[in-house]
Amino acid sequence: MSLIAAVAFLISPQSFANDLKTISSPAFAGRMSLQPGAEKTAKFLETQLKNAGLTPAGTRGYRYPFEMTVNSRPAGVNFLKISPNVGGKVFDLQVGKDYLPSVGSLDKTPVKAEMAFVGYGREMDYKGLDVKGKALLMFRGMPDGTRDSNPVKAERAASKGAVSVIFIGPDGKGAEITPITRRGGIGQAKIVAASMNRSSFKALVGKEFSNARETDNYQSKDLKMILNMQTESEPNKKMAENIIAVIPGTDPKLKDEIIVLGSHYDHLGYGEVGALDDTDGIHFGADDNASGTIANLALARYFAKTRTNRRTLMFQWYCGEEVGLLGSTAWVQAEKSTLPKIQAMINMDMVGRLRESLTTYCVNSAAEFPGLLDSIKVEGVKFNPVNSSPGNSDHAGFINSGVPSLFFFTGEHSEYHTEKDTFATLNLDGMARVIEVVRQAVIGIDKIDNRLAFTAKRESITQGGDPNRPRRVRVGFVPDETSDGNGLPLRGVSPGSPAERAGAKAGDILISLDGVAIRNVQDLQTALVKAKVGVKIIAVILRGGKQITLEVTPEAPPG
Repeated sequence: MSLIAAVAFLISPQSFANDLKTISSPAFAGRMSLQPGAEKTAKFLETQLKNAGLTPAGTRGYRYPFEMTVNSRPAGVNFLKISPNVGGKVFDLQVGKDYLPSVGSLDKTPVKAEMAFVGYGREMDYKGLDVKGKALLMFRGMPDGTRDSNPVKAERAASKGAVSVIFIGPDGKGAEITPITRRGGIGQAKIVAASMNRSSFKALVGKEFSNARETDNYQSKDLKMILNMQTESEPNKKMAENIIAVIPGTDPKLKDEIIVLGSHYDHLGYGEVGALDDTDGIHFGADDNASGTIANLALARYFAKTRTNRRTLMFQWYCGEEVGLLGSTAWVQAEKSTLPKIQAMINMDMVGRLRESLTTYCVNSAAEFPGLLDSIKVEGVKFNPVNSSPGNSDHAGFINSGVPSLFFFTGEHSEYHTEKDTFATLNLDGMARVIEVVRQAVIGIDKIDNRLAFTAKRESITQGGDPNRPRRVRVGFVPDETSDGNGLPLRGVSPGSPAERAGAKAGDILISLDGVAIRNVQDLQTALVKAKVGVKIIAVILRGGKQITLEVTPEAPPG
């Protein structure tokens, strides 16, 4: 084995694989912020850091509490009763047990209406059925696995005069299921809405949910039932916690300076926020971002043993990234006096699927970074350096505060934000190589005697999105990060996405979108910033040497 190859496994896959498998297992339930899985992950990290001998650096031991809001929770008056038109059993469903109000439901608006079942809530499912003034029962998701979001379905129902929508399902095959199907939201639709769990559905219609979905014997029709319903919710505001630890520096002159290594440990739970599929199974988030979480932990253990760092190393694990970068933003905003002490911030988000290259963003945020990357030699790793800073991960708050930063990323894939992002899909050998890259980057930054000067231009910081603004549209291209500048190859398209519906396929080369020439990922980000929900844009692709024009209609991002 060559010297370079040996260095690539200084932190071996065997040393971190079990930890990675653990936090992406069903027991951690997808690590959703403010849910038990996230708390379990925080406790896991606490224990590991204590065992490794790192110094607590939160405001409560290793913990750094901050207040955050995710969706909403029932409050005030909530009831949902379903009764036959004449006689028979009345189903009095209990909020929090049998159903939950949908985020965005028209609260404090009592509904009493006849009910109709409209299948999947597609346009075709309303054929021959007058639903004006009615309450609608419909399946979440689509029969072929493609995606039709709750906001779209709710808007369609409201436009046809319906006064209420009750979503059921989906199936969540092969995964543990929550008592309540995932909340979802209904966007701007003016309608009373809720999600019902599948046991209640069975009690109501006498059929198992999966059987009802897979048979033609339960079609759209009026139901001989009356719904009485009202919803009321409040913001689901609670305390979340980042986990923070330090390894003090050894140089008397430099020990007060800091190198931050960050990663977020939260994910999507059962798909409550941000999922790109329509299942209520566990969204394990093995790559996003159990990989970054454990890479950061592996590095913390390594440097705790070597204790050769001149500057203080601060390891941060953030909660709330998936709902708006809340954990990292909370720390940056509260610790403004600490920011001038930071030599650099390194962010690891989705580092578990190394293929041809390792994308590194924010390379122009310090003049020394291009040379630093050139000096890092790890067999099997080719760098894809990108100057711009996408505003969609935890480095964004640091970059916008003038802190030189590097964001390491192994690329998007079709399993992103679906329940298929599992431990089995990870490249542990590649992840060990990424960890080695970051290890060398930390050592290289620490060896620089002078303070790094922030050199990024403002336009390159905001390119790809404002970190304080949610992503505006979803299209579904899964780009290959190794573009040679002659168009952007696609690894694939997200299932059920606008790109898939438009006919885009793996192997296509995207050469323009909405009039913007596409040479790399930054160009794609620029084009998407201008795109609007529901407004068609033209994608030009190369397929088999032939130029093809596709019409793509961006949709609202989930969550």
